[in-house]
Amino acid sequence: LKAVERWPTDKAIELIELVKPPLSPTDMLNGMQDWKRLGDVVKMVKALKLGLDEIVGGMETWGMVAAAKLLCDLELHVVHVVPRVEGWDAGKSAGLLSVMSADMTEVKELTEAHWKDTEKAKSMMQTLA
Repeated sequence: LKAVERWPTDKAIELIELVKPPLSPTDMLNGMQDWKRLGDVVKMVKALKLGLDEIVGGMETWGMVAAAKLLCDLELHVVHVVPRVEGWDAGKSAGLLSVMSADMTEVKELTEAHWKDTEKAKSMMQTLA
C-alpha cells in the first residue's frame, strides 16, 4: 500500500481491489501505518468503508499515538474502542486508551463493564496506574 499513498483515493481503491488474494482489513491498515499524512489514511479508511471492529482490530501493530489520532480523526471515542481491545496485549490496550482519554475513571468503568476477562482487565488497569 505504500505505493498508492499519494494516489487519488478512488484509483488506490481500484488497485487494492485487484490484489489477489484480497487484502484483509488488517493487512490494509498495516500497509497504511507508515503513511506520512494521517489525513490520507482517514480518507482511505472511510472510502473502504471498514467497520469499527476491522479498524480497531487492524491497529494493534500501530504506534499508540498514531492509532489514537486516527481513531479520533474518525470520530471514534474510548466508549467505542474499549470493548474491541480486550484481545490485545494489556500494555498496548492501556497505551492506546491512555492516549485517547485523560479520564481514567471512564476507562476503568468501561473496561469493567465490557471485558469478560477480569484478570486481564485488572492487568491493563495496573498498567495505567
